[in-house]
Amino acid sequence: MAKTTQPFEIAEAPADISFDEFDENYFQPEIPVVIRGIGGKVRCTDDLTIENIREKIVDKGLVTENTSWFEGPSEMLDLLVDTPEIVSRPMGEAYLRKNHCRLWLNGAGNFTPSHYDGNMIFVYNLQLKGRKEWRIVSPHTPLTNYPFSRAALFGNGGTTPPRKKGIEFSEFVLEEGDMIFLPAFWHHCVRATAESNVNVNWVGTRKSGWVESKSLQRERELLKFALIHYKLWKRTGLLNLMLGAGIEGYVENFAGVGWDFIHEVADDVPFHRFLTRMFKEAAMAPFALKDSKRIKKQLKAKPLDSVKTKSKPKPEEQAA
Repeated sequence: MAKTTQPFEIAEAPADISFDEFDENYFQPEIPVVIRGIGGKVRCTDDLTIENIREKIVDKGLVTENTSWFEGPSEMLDLLVDTPEIVSRPMGEAYLRKNHCRLWLNGAGNFTPSHYDGNMIFVYNLQLKGRKEWRIVSPHTPLTNYPFSRAALFGNGGTTPPRKKGIEFSEFVLEEGDMIFLPAFWHHCVRATAESNVNVNWVGTRKSGWVESKSLQRERELLKFALIHYKLWKRTGLLNLMLGAGIEGYVENFAGVGWDFIHEVADDVPFHRFLTRMFKEAAMAPFALKDSKRIKKQLKAKPLDSVKTKSKPKPEEQAA
């Protein structure tokens, strides 16, 4: 029997949606939604060229360079755009890491392989400039992950439709001025199609009220592994390497809180579910080894200076 998938149309909302409507229909039930044209309702900087943004934010050291984006506190984005109310109010009630805002500067063809984000974060992604194609997969019908990882196994990183039976996914485009609200644990892959693309993210972690899903269950079981491992060995290096993809201090600062939050979400996970999860993750190892070339390709950092600009890059940028 042929394997089938279940595509769906992502919800859309107008730029003037009220906070109460957004909270009731999308944020609380954790339903992704695209808000069309909201960029036209908030103040944006007049000059959104990549060169100007680098001069205003990056070159002044206001952000930290990550694998393929910059991140920093909210003051970073205040120089570019006003924060909409549907973003600021939930963020005000969420757990926040020190650097809870992101800035993406991408050229045409830049591709983010399929994954879901760490720290149990929800994401607002505003397309300030350019155009990007998205695919998202429901946490109720999740893709298979690399062992102890948030990156999806197989599926060409998301370049082809999911082949596993019953996968619920949606494909859509963010045009300039559009914003997506993406709840925690939704796998997503993104491709930039315009010559120059500028996106900003606000990310936070809900303190409670998560909608139960297969991906949330997996995350809790992996965090149970973190608790047991730390209790036995009092070390976090391996945990950060595995669960945080090598991010220093990932578990110690999980969701901006650390161990107290991990205890809150994982303490009540039964021991048999922890053992089952370890078996499932280990069972994926042979497939991951076979797929090692693709893993390296997906996890390889894409230099931000591959972005096409009119000005000649600085020597230090050429070496990045």
